[in-house]
Amino acid sequence: MALNNLFKINLPYGLYVLQDGRIAFFNREYQPLGYGERYLSGKEQREIFNRIAIDVPKLTIDRIRKILDESELKTSFKLHDDADYKYQAHFYFDGDNPVNTEKASHYKEYFKILKEITKYQVKK
Repeated sequence: MALNNLFKINLPYGLYVLQDGRIAFFNREYQPLGYGERYLSGKEQREIFNRIAIDVPKLTIDRIRKILDESELKTSFKLHDDADYKYQAHFYFDGDNPVNTEKASHYKEYFKILKEITKYQVKK
């Protein structure tokens, strides 16, 4: 697997906030992290995202928005509002993809987002 595929498949491109408030990270292929060699059907994706989603009570919608708004990368946070996912957040866009740019600052900003998103305690 090439290094860019490692990044694309195993690191978060964004997250879904499920209808019940739990979050699930997705990769650049909009698949659960680690998936990408074989595309999952929509039903398979929903089942996996529901199984792996985590409850992070202090990572509120407002905190996610604030983290993304403070980034120098182009990010988005939008209402998704379907039967499974309430919100969808993207940590970068194609022009800011750390793998596709020579700007070291893009990696720094990307990992800054991940650091902020993952510093909250998961509810057991």
